Amino acid sequence: MGLGFNVQMLNGMLANLGQHCIWEQASRCPCRSTRTGGASVSCPVCAGAGFLWSNPTSCDIGVEGFRVDRQYAMWSEVEKGDQVATIPSDSAAYAAGEYDSFTMTDTALRLDQVLTRGTSDVLRSRSVLSLDRVSCILAGAYTLLLPGIDYTFAGHTITWISSTLPVGAQYSVTYIARPEFYVYRTLVSDRPHGHVPLPRKVHLKSMDTLNRALVTA
Repeated sequence: MGLGFNVQMLNGMLANLGQHCIWEQASRCPCRSTRTGGASVSCPVCAGAGFLWSNPTSCDIGVEGFRVDRQYAMWSEVEKGDQVATIPSDSAAYAAGEYDSFTMTDTALRLDQVLTRGTSDVLRSRSVLSLDRVSCILAGAYTLLLPGIDYTFAGHTITWISSTLPVGAQYSVTYIARPEFYVYRTLVSDRPHGHVPLPRKVHLKSMDTLNRALVTA
């Protein structure tokens, strides 16, 4: 059985058993400070993420949770929720680099976020399926805000209709979205074998942790 045939079988297995996802290439948002490299939290384009993602491409990848042992600990910094993605060598996503995003399209999560009206009305997630609730504290009481009356929602941005919630007040949003990850590191096990590229591994972290990973440009 030839090596090339084995690689094709491995790629085929990943395509059949892997998770469907959308891969997008990362680029730094122009809102970043030229002095510190930090992103603007009020940027209307990246919402403080510091990156923009483009060229969405459908693909299939193998995904497994990190085993926090010597095998992986020496490769990268690992924390709860991290994933190892195995990318087939015949996939368009084989060229994925650091900070590129992978959105898992077969699953959904319930998430929440605190925003400030008029300052940050953009949700971190770019793959929101639906809003569960938008709430705030008014006159010392927990208050639900109403879609179509107090606000509208499109894409991942809330637009205010009423003045029920004053500008500068905080509010909470609970929503359903696709899990999103970014490429934190390319793992050092990548290698060609007999001049044939094998599937490669990358370390994925939840997009929620991205702000903690931003570095000075």
